[in-house]
Amino acid sequence: MAKVIQDSQLKNILIVEDNADDVKLMRRALEKSGMQLEFRLADDEASLRKALDEWHPDCILCDYSLPTLDGSRALSIVLESGLMVPFIVVSATIGDEKAAEIIKAGAADFVLKSKLHKLPSSIASALKEAERKVSEQKMRLRARELLGETRPPLPVANPWGDRDLRVLAIEDSTEDVDLLGTELRRQNIHFVLQNVIDEVGLRQVLTSFEPDVVVSDFILPTFDGLRALKVVREYKPYIPFVMLSGVLGENEAIETIQAGASDYVLKSDMKRLVPVIVRSIVEAQNCELREEAEKRFEKIFHHSPNGIVVSHRNGKIFSANYFVQILSGYAADELQNLNLGALIRDWLALSAALSRRQNRDSNNRYELRQLELVRKDGSTTVVEVGVTPVSLMGESLLLSTIVDLTDRKEAVRVQQLEQIAEQREEFVASLAHDLKTPLIGANRILEIILKQDEMLPNAMELLSEIRNSNLRIINMIENLIGVQRYEELEGNLYCRRTDLVKLLKACVNDIEATASVPGIKVNLRFPEKCEIECDEFAIQRVAQNLLDNAVKFAGDGGTIEIDLSLDREKVILNLFNTGALIPTEEICSLFQRFWRSSHARRYTPGTGIGLYYCRKVIEAHGGKIDCISSAESGGTRFLVTLPIHAMSGDRRTDSSITAGPH
Repeated sequence: MAKVIQDSQLKNILIVEDNADDVKLMRRALEKSGMQLEFRLADDEASLRKALDEWHPDCILCDYSLPTLDGSRALSIVLESGLMVPFIVVSATIGDEKAAEIIKAGAADFVLKSKLHKLPSSIASALKEAERKVSEQKMRLRARELLGETRPPLPVANPWGDRDLRVLAIEDSTEDVDLLGTELRRQNIHFVLQNVIDEVGLRQVLTSFEPDVVVSDFILPTFDGLRALKVVREYKPYIPFVMLSGVLGENEAIETIQAGASDYVLKSDMKRLVPVIVRSIVEAQNCELREEAEKRFEKIFHHSPNGIVVSHRNGKIFSANYFVQILSGYAADELQNLNLGALIRDWLALSAALSRRQNRDSNNRYELRQLELVRKDGSTTVVEVGVTPVSLMGESLLLSTIVDLTDRKEAVRVQQLEQIAEQREEFVASLAHDLKTPLIGANRILEIILKQDEMLPNAMELLSEIRNSNLRIINMIENLIGVQRYEELEGNLYCRRTDLVKLLKACVNDIEATASVPGIKVNLRFPEKCEIECDEFAIQRVAQNLLDNAVKFAGDGGTIEIDLSLDREKVILNLFNTGALIPTEEICSLFQRFWRSSHARRYTPGTGIGLYYCRKVIEAHGGKIDCISSAESGGTRFLVTLPIHAMSGDRRTDSSITAGPH
């Protein structure tokens, strides 16, 4: 056992425990492994947070019940910190249901204090599993970072639509099958049920029946529930699998969850069955969507026509795509043991230049240079290396791109740069689509839930927050796409005759339908008609961004005023909202890329590109956007000026413009 732990490089152990005798017993059990370990103790939330901030443990051992902190809360704090370290519950006893629940929440294992001799082997297994998870998640850099792993709330409406729920029951007792059907009918669930009692019948039915959920007894005459789970996963990797048993001890409950079961329900507590089934189906649907998005991301990563390397700040390589392997002559496993400083000459100088650039201007996060790449055989080639910082699971990393420039003529270089731009656009579009798909799907489910008649007020509030969070993410993605489009196509607008009154009213209706802040009063002063030449899609995004900001900061019971007027050859949009003010010293930075006001950073998520996008679009049309925020006016005002006629360099489809009376 000592060798197993040494191979995992275990050094630092954080013990969350208030009993000094139990701490000694745990230390003694681990020191028998023959390693020189460093221990640190915590016994409440404050000391745990301090240890996580100041120290990097390789493993955390936590009692389940402490005077001011329980194991579930401690696990949540560790997960929030972003540390990918094994969390093992060490307790006298917590009961089978709580044990299984904390394993599902993310704990690596559960060890009884009466069996501390099992602790070294439990830690070794947990470390091995943690290394595997870290490797997988860091290879899926952007997909995992943006999609997240949040668990969906328990829905009160079925996620399988209007059809009957398809249930596969693995049960040898006809009475228990009847009990399952009775509980589903009691919850007004319309269902189709197939029943099997052995492995042969299970394999046969899986080839002809598409279940929404599998419900299995733990003990069967010829095989058990864990074997049934393995068989189901061979055929249906995403199908929810719920263990239904008369009795399930702590060890069996933990083993069931660790083996991949969605949940378990005791036959004495059948009221949990339908909520568990519904939640398990939603989780499985989200898991399948995430997996599909990650596979698409990996395909883009590995088939990029340029080199992509993810590394530590010191240059140690996490992962590199196939192009880097071909260019350098190193295999994938060799690259993971390599430092970028050894692969790219002067890479450390490039990294240092990036740090200096960030210190001068936090918005400028990219450094590009032509350097030499040293191949495995010692030969060199000229490459263009770009490096930018990224953050993943709380860890600061670097993303480097490598483009081969050897013997490239100027015409070839221009052609390849155009291909790179196309690949970048495809990458952004594909990633945006894959990110939006699960969010839109979740929103559809949430919309169904919000229409239910019976629901606790706090549940409604939670679901509304989740829906609005999804809408904000979708809005941020659309802003990212919009910025990329206008940086590449600026001066080549797709203008046509557009009625601003109609456009603004549609935007106001959309905002009022999705606004999360109640009681906001919106006053409109529009002419009957006001037509200008503009890129309708881009101006609509500008209006949506400005209105969304106004709703966010107007607050409960606030007021928004929108005034559209005509002044000779231009139109003026005046948008005012009451509420929090923008500090005067921050107004000049308001429209910079990735910059956010101090108030926005405290209260609302975002990318800091919404107003930057607005400025780019307005200026591309030959217009101007300004902001005034003062205590005298009691709020913040955005003034947008646009010419009625598009500039001569813009592409237009209709130049016949009219403006109605104010």
